[in-house]
Order: sequence, then C-alpha cells, then structure tokens
Amino acid sequence: EAFGAVAAPPSVDSARRLLLRPSNAQRTAFPSPGLGHDVRISGNGVVGAALVHEDVAVHMALFRRRQSEQSGPTIRRPSARAERYIE
Repeated sequence: EAFGAVAAPPSVDSARRLLLRPSNAQRTAFPSPGLGHDVRISGNGVVGAALVHEDVAVHMALFRRRQSEQSGPTIRRPSARAERYIE
C-alpha cells in the first residue's frame, strides 16, 4: 500500500484472526530484565513480541507478516521500516 493511501477500517473478524495466529507460531522465551519473560513470536503470518508475567501477557506487539516478507524472524527497527516511505 502506498504512503498516504487510506485503507479500509479493520473488522472485528480480521482482528480476531490476527490475535489467533500466535497460537500456531513459533514462540521463544527469554529472561526479561525485570519481571516475567520476553517472548518472541514468529511464523503463521505474524511476527511480534510479548512481555509475559505469571502466565499473563502484560504487553504484546503483533504485526501481520505477508508471505513475501517471510525472510527472517526479527522485527525491523522503525527507522528501517520508514525508509520505504522516504523519498
């Protein structure tokens, strides 16, 4: 989608499908600097991370990942993602 293009508002069904994707994705847990674990999520069309404490996701960032973007398990830095919009 081109920069500045207006997308259709997301539907509740679309959000529900996105939130179910991590259940079938690879999840890897690392110790967190504070409480809980840093959980990295990759696969099944999503990439993201979550802070999990006492089996509860305290915070989660989840992004849809299209088949053409399936090159690696990492989330690119915001500055790297923005490069495609800078002329």
